[in-house]
Amino acid sequence: MKPLFSLIAIAATACTTDGGPPPDVDNGQAVTTPGPVCATITEEATFTPVNVIITIDSNGNFLRRYEDQIQSAVDDLVPFIDRANGKLVVIGYAPPTPDIAAPLGNDGSRYLQVNQTIGAHRLLFYIGHTWDRYKDFIYPDATSHLLSFTNGGNTYSADNFMDDMGDNLGDFTYNAIASPEPTCPNATGPGQEHYALASKTGGSATSVCLNDWSPTVQAVQRALAPIDPLPCTVDVPSAPARKVLEESTGAFSFTQSNGQTLTAPNVSQSSGCSTSDGWYYDRSTTPTTIKLCPNTCNHVQQHAAGRYTFTFRCTERVE
Repeated sequence: MKPLFSLIAIAATACTTDGGPPPDVDNGQAVTTPGPVCATITEEATFTPVNVIITIDSNGNFLRRYEDQIQSAVDDLVPFIDRANGKLVVIGYAPPTPDIAAPLGNDGSRYLQVNQTIGAHRLLFYIGHTWDRYKDFIYPDATSHLLSFTNGGNTYSADNFMDDMGDNLGDFTYNAIASPEPTCPNATGPGQEHYALASKTGGSATSVCLNDWSPTVQAVQRALAPIDPLPCTVDVPSAPARKVLEESTGAFSFTQSNGQTLTAPNVSQSSGCSTSDGWYYDRSTTPTTIKLCPNTCNHVQQHAAGRYTFTFRCTERVE
């Protein structure tokens, strides 16, 4: 995945008063109703497009034995795909598996089911054979993470796959749940080509005969996680010239890549976070930093793309 980056923009704009009598003065600072927004902090993570292509062996015995385990693995991946604003293609015979949870499963712009019966020993072949059915759906020029589930071998070599699909997919990793060599119990053939392709592309492979597929599932999860998540601590901005920043007017909002917006209140101190969203200053007087509550921090860092903003208002400084 291409690295994400944070963009910090602290903007100061002039504040005006609405006229009238001079404000009261306390220690050289105006004591008035704060004016318009005068300072802003913006933290932004750029969107890096990513595709996930899941391919599932259609062998009936395989599906009957491993249907629940496949569903569990897919369930563990879907939230990561969703938060990364990724696109998901599932190639295989459906139903019976898998069910893609909402909201991703209901989003036709980011989820595509390619119905195709896949023979136990031809899974790699069918990833290429169905290319025309999903090539215009996936993000172009994006990193793709392939994950295959099979208990069969393969008559299509890893080298052939690289030759035939390398240019189509561009930057990709291949990951597999397949039998190692020699063939493990409950498998119909060794999946050495799956293991070879995973090795060539920096992916992960786990034995289909194990009850725990998490090493490979977690490898894909890590690949989908933001490389440079948004920070959860930022500096309090300086006020513009002849202005006094009113910390009590601070307002926070986070906008996800899909346009949904989260707001969170100032909870005064860390003890106010509890299980709620919020933020607080490092100290009650002359604060220097702002910290997001754990829940809010986790929320903004789970998104591969998004932007949060703090805005502040000012009063006039009387010299």
